[in-house]
Amino acid sequence: MGTTRVLRFRSYNTRRNLPAKVRRRRGEANFLGAFVRAMLQEISAPCAYGRNFPVSGCGVADLLLCKLPEGGEVRDDPNSFSLLAFEMKLLDWRKALHQAYRYRYYADLAIVVLPQSAADRAVQSRCLFDALGVGLWTLDTSTGIISKHVTAVPRKGPLSVTKRNQALSTLRPRLAYLGKSHE
Repeated sequence: MGTTRVLRFRSYNTRRNLPAKVRRRRGEANFLGAFVRAMLQEISAPCAYGRNFPVSGCGVADLLLCKLPEGGEVRDDPNSFSLLAFEMKLLDWRKALHQAYRYRYYADLAIVVLPQSAADRAVQSRCLFDALGVGLWTLDTSTGIISKHVTAVPRKGPLSVTKRNQALSTLRPRLAYLGKSHE
């Protein structure tokens, strides 16, 4: 496991929009936590990650992972690291695909993560994910194994340079702070 840093975005918790009875359910948050633990076991490169990453007009990614250059040194060059945006859903893979596609406007890769037990229909529709350039991964929560059904191939960058710059303006201060705190 490489050097991992946690980013805090202090964004608005979208669960507050839900009725109180539904708001207390923590299924998706627990699934996200299990995925983060499994993902961090697989990553060998230095990285930083954070939950609930907002970009105006693109939604709020459940998880944003920044793969940092070797050595973990943060530079001003926006091409020195890559952004992976993840959307987690327990059931509704179509909604997850829609949301993840919006993340492609600023992220190098956008990936939908579903529980292994609920992913049959999504896996059958993998050509849709491939056509939109969105990855499809599943997590078996009992074993912690991540399966990559559709590997999103990074295109020549995000769909919008403006949205990428907007995302980077949010990230730069946090990444710079992390770099200074670990010296």
